Formats: sequence, structure tokens, C-alpha cells
Amino acid sequence: MAHELLREGDEVPAGGRLDFMAKVMHTLGRVEPRYESTVVATARIDGVPDLDALRERARAELLPFWPLRSVLETPPSGGAARWRELTEADMRARIVTQLVTTRLLASRHDFDGFVGDSFALPWDWAAPLWRIELVTFADAPQQSALFVRLNHCIADGVAMLKMFLCLFDGGKANAVDPPRRRPTARAPASAGARDRTARRSSPLEPALACLPRVLRAPMAVPLGVARRFWIAVNGFAYAALLPALPGDSRTALKLPSCAGHPGLSGRRIAGTAARVPFEALHEVKEAFGCTVNDVLVACVAGAVRQYLIEATGEREAQASRAERGPRLVRALLPANLRADGSDALRALGNEWTLLGVALPVEHATPDARLREAIRRCDELKLSPELAVTLALNKLGVTLLPARVFADTTFKTMDKFSVLLSNVAGPRAPVTLLGSAVPHLAFFATSLVSTCFDVLSYAGGVYFTVLADPAVLPRGAEPLLRAVTDELDALVHAARAPARPPPFDALAWRRLVALVAVAGVLACAIRFNCLPRT
Repeated sequence: MAHELLREGDEVPAGGRLDFMAKVMHTLGRVEPRYESTVVATARIDGVPDLDALRERARAELLPFWPLRSVLETPPSGGAARWRELTEADMRARIVTQLVTTRLLASRHDFDGFVGDSFALPWDWAAPLWRIELVTFADAPQQSALFVRLNHCIADGVAMLKMFLCLFDGGKANAVDPPRRRPTARAPASAGARDRTARRSSPLEPALACLPRVLRAPMAVPLGVARRFWIAVNGFAYAALLPALPGDSRTALKLPSCAGHPGLSGRRIAGTAARVPFEALHEVKEAFGCTVNDVLVACVAGAVRQYLIEATGEREAQASRAERGPRLVRALLPANLRADGSDALRALGNEWTLLGVALPVEHATPDARLREAIRRCDELKLSPELAVTLALNKLGVTLLPARVFADTTFKTMDKFSVLLSNVAGPRAPVTLLGSAVPHLAFFATSLVSTCFDVLSYAGGVYFTVLADPAVLPRGAEPLLRAVTDELDALVHAARAPARPPPFDALAWRRLVALVAVAGVLACAIRFNCLPRT
């Protein structure tokens, strides 16, 4: 059940029951080896807000959310954990005084290290599961940072960011999603961009390009049927059999196993890239006729490819083999389950699940990686994987013992190397107690070794990386630099003259396979199922 926004003094609804994903997070946080999932949001501030004023803002804007004035309790006799609201008369003052504090760092450059170290701090389950720190810097006394740490049992990244924005001037108005942009008249696109958009209109066009024009329309129907059939079959089988399937390739960005690793709930390497103009992503999106998420998947795929080639010292060897990339690198993509237009502040809990996609690291050029990312993400949207994964997770957390569920989760997460999260922030700049906020970022940990998080804010995009120290021995900068390099390469490809996409043999293989399956079934029915005379 989602957490509802209540007035001060209202009862915790439904006996304080946890929502489904909160049950998952609580189970993993209480069973050895413990994994305590944490979400962190940060804001760089021009100026140093007054601590007492910040505490008053937190008291007014955050405590109306009952999970922030509650603790999680497990009955002594066992059973499901529940939220219990703290009811002491002075609790609001005490909570804010204890949970909103200040910290001094020697340098601004120590802030990412402080963020990474915070993931090693265990949660006190007898206290509210959130913290706020106003961080100041000895080398920059006129600058500060706001650090908000939240246990994933309270909220996911989308709801956490909405709640975080309530702290800024304007309150809950900052968390209101802006209306969707209506199409407006734009300057005519370049010929290359028009060609790409035209080819993007149908995923079957690369497969039909080998046929005479008169045969393309008739053949589009069976090719489309075969495509949807195999997407459904593969999606169902993949989601149902994932724990038993082999994992992706062992690379420099993948730990041998997440289960029992000392870094499971330990320190992380955190890093933030410089601001990237959102117009760069928009230009690529318009030129290739895709979504921003498609561009981000391609960016991460190119960054992973570049980083792994450099990390293993195989640049020359890879070049001599036509720049082949690693065999298989799988990524997890959080899927927001909220309906369009729903208010995340009125559903502060966890409304998401994870979907897997293979990053197109095997392709040598940025535009080829983007085309393949578009195809794979489109097929993921048509696949039943989301529904099957959600149903199996709910069944597992309800029926399986906590130890068995945790072990199954660890084994499943071992199939992936990367997590990519994308959250939309406010389009206009925000201020905190009158001070400008030029930079927002968020970090979400996971059971995979390397996490990429993306936040859009005030016309810019901020990439962050959070990883186990074992996979980033040189720090986060090389991987972040690879992300921005890949985006620059995609912008260059968007401005270059369009090239026809390569022939798509996969569509024809799917059609042949469907015809073969249909033939086998027809023969089985004909010779085994008809009544004998």
C-alpha cells in the first residue's frame, strides 16, 4: 500500500503495512549478509543557509509525511514488519533536532568521498530512517551542500526527489510535474535528421529494404506478427527463468558475486560529472527519432565499452579485431509503475520494479549502438517481462522464507553488471532559504557493482556514478569521462549525414522460426490429435 500524505496527528493508515518493494528492502536489510538499500540526494548551494531555519523548514515540509515520523518494527513473535508512528508530544522538535545536523569538510573535493562513505553507515532500525546534513567546506566558506539520506523502505527515487524538493523555497510547488510540452513549430530539420526520423517510423524497415517496393507492405504483416510473437515468448521465458540463466560476462565492472561480498553494504566510490546541456540529449533524440531513455542507454553502453577496453589494456588488440566489445553486459532499468499524472507525494512508497536489457557494447560505432539500444528498449516495452517479473517477485516475498528469498535475489542480481536510473527534476532553478542551487544530483545503490544515475535539472543533465571500490580502483572520473565522451560522439553522429541502417536479418530469422513452429504444431495436431476412424 502506498503511503498517503496525512495531516499532523492523523493515524498511520492500514495498520502501517509496508508496500511490496518496502517488504523486499526490509527483508534484505535484516537477513545476513545484510543489504541496506539507500537513496541519497545532494544539492550544491551558493551560500550557507541557517541551520535553525533549515530545521524549521524540515519540520514544516517533511514531517507531514508519516513515514518520516515513524519507525519500522518487527513483532517479537515474528510476522510482517509495520510502521509505528512516534507519538510523544515533543517528537516533532526532537526528530528534526536529531536528524537535521551540520558537518564540516576540509575541501569541496571531499564531498563525493563523503557521499560514498555514507553508504557504509548502517541504519538504526529503532529510529526514523532518514538523515539530513548541511555540509560546509573549510576551503570555501561561502559555499555549502545539502545531503539527504533515505532508506529505500520509505520511498523510491522518484518519490524521494519529490520529497527532497519540498525543502526548497516554494515547498511542494517544486515537486509538481510541469505540463507536458505540446508540439510546436520548429525550424526544418536537416536532411540527415529527416531521413533518420523517417526510417525510425517502423522497426521493420531495415528488414524490408531488401525487397522490391511492391512486396514491402504485404510482407510487413507476417514480419510484424513474428516479431511480436517472439518478443512475447522470449520475455516470458526470460523473466520466469532468470535465476537459472547464466550471467553476463565477467568484466572489470563486475564483482565475482554480490552475495557475501564485503562491499555488499559497504563504502562506495561516488562521482558526479560536469553539467551536460539537456539540448545535447534532445538533439540526438530528435535526429534519431527516439526517446531520452534510449539515448541514455546508448551513452552508458558506449561508456562501458570504452572503459573496459581502457581498463584491460586491450585497445590495440580490440582495434585489430574490428573493435569488438565485451561479449555480454546486462543492465537493470528501474521501471516506474505509477500511472501518468499520479502524484508521487501522495504515493510516497515504492512503485517500481527492475527490468533487464543487454547493453549494445558489441557495436563499434555510436550510431550503431544507439540503433540497437532503440530496438532493444522498444522490444522491452512490448514484452510481458514487466508483468511476469512483478508477479514472481510478489509471490516470492510472500511465500518464500526470508533467507531463501534473499539468496534468490543475490543470485538473480549476479546476472547483471550495471544499473541505470533516470529521474526528471525541476525545469526551473530552485533556491534554498534564498540561496541559489546550481547543482542537484542523486545516488541510488543496488546489488549490482556499478550504478549510473541521471537527474535533469534547470536545462542540464547530471550524471553520477556509484560503484564498489573493487571495480573502480582509479576512481569514478574515467567512467564519467567515458559517458560524456559517448554523448559528444552521439551529438556528432546526429549532425552527420544519415547513413542507411544495416540489413536486419533478425526479423527474417524470427519469421522462419515462427513458420517452422507452426508447421511442427500442425503436424502434431494432424497425426496425433485427430480421432482415429
